[in-house]
Amino acid sequence: MIACVVIPDYVTTVERKLAPTINEALLLLDPSAVVQGASRAAAQSGVRCGMRLGKAQALCPEAEGRMFDARPYRETADAVLEQLADFSDQVELTPGFWDTRRKASKRDKTHPAAAFFYLDSGRLEANQSLKLAQQIGQDLSQHCQVWPVIGLGSGKFAATAAARSAKSNHPKMIPEGQETKLLGSWPVTLLPVKAEVIRRLHLLGIRTLSQIAALPRAALVDQFGEAGRVMHQLATGVDERPIVPQPPRKVERLTVHLEGGVEDRLQLEAILHALGAELAHQVDGKGVAARKLELWIRTADGSTFHKETVLRQPTQEGSRFGRAFVRLLSKLTLASGVLEIEMVADDLQPVIWRQLELFPKPASAQERLEGLLLSLTERFGEDCFYRIRVIDAQHRLIERRFQFERVEAA
Repeated sequence: MIACVVIPDYVTTVERKLAPTINEALLLLDPSAVVQGASRAAAQSGVRCGMRLGKAQALCPEAEGRMFDARPYRETADAVLEQLADFSDQVELTPGFWDTRRKASKRDKTHPAAAFFYLDSGRLEANQSLKLAQQIGQDLSQHCQVWPVIGLGSGKFAATAAARSAKSNHPKMIPEGQETKLLGSWPVTLLPVKAEVIRRLHLLGIRTLSQIAALPRAALVDQFGEAGRVMHQLATGVDERPIVPQPPRKVERLTVHLEGGVEDRLQLEAILHALGAELAHQVDGKGVAARKLELWIRTADGSTFHKETVLRQPTQEGSRFGRAFVRLLSKLTLASGVLEIEMVADDLQPVIWRQLELFPKPASAQERLEGLLLSLTERFGEDCFYRIRVIDAQHRLIERRFQFERVEAA
């Protein structure tokens, strides 16, 4: 049995933790005034991710816009994943509006207001599955301060449909074998297919799942290809999509508040080096090394900046942490003083110990240059250093004699 755990108004839930009194209609905007997320009230008015602010406000005039900060949304999602891991080792989080680094496919559109989790509860009886869903809802509200609605079904599609009619603390179930009967009146817009496929279905007069289930599968495949096969399977209660387990993300964080706002770059670099060493000490204390580093900066004008980098090799060295964070700072254009700095060490991996040589050979000039290159690329980026390679020394055009190649640190 698959459980679909939905936090219907994830935006309002998270924003109320930060500010108890907020507008019911809320738009989360990136620096270009593009909608990244929206409250449920705004989403019900037609606001979607990727809309410009003007169009979103035309659909929902009472909506209030504010700058989008992904941190609290990721942290809350991680907390929910960790809590759900107590009930099953098969837990999946679908791509959400807060995960701007990961693009959802055209078939799997990002909801602007909600968060969706899927959990495989195994082969439990119907009553046991409902009790488990109730316990999940109670634990999430108690430990994570979120109030989900939960649907149960034989697959993801049936569970998602059941969640649409569920209420908080009252999970709904679509029993196995009754999907075609209970889902027949639902609109085809629920199907995880492209908008063009839905448009073509409407042109053919097909508006409900029962109409799709009544059609021969071969005819749908003939008309829509693979999408036709998927639609017929889902409409007849067959869902072959597996749960893709996602273990809770383990990270180390370090947050510092600066009084008055620091504007001097040299001072900021010195702070980042010191904080990098402290974060590396935290990571080292857990016996792990970090592969990915994130830098979050909040300035006096209310703006939030985020940059991240993936290191070539996992590390727990404070000097490398400091250089990486200074390099991330160099990519930011700050218009006012820095009030808050948050550093995150992510993708933590066990430390691999190596046997050192008792009498190491002195480093050659080439090795020293490579070490210097690694240090410089960590500070300034990989696109700043090039070498010249001779192509045709005799060519009459000098620009055809040589070629610039980007230098990559080992």
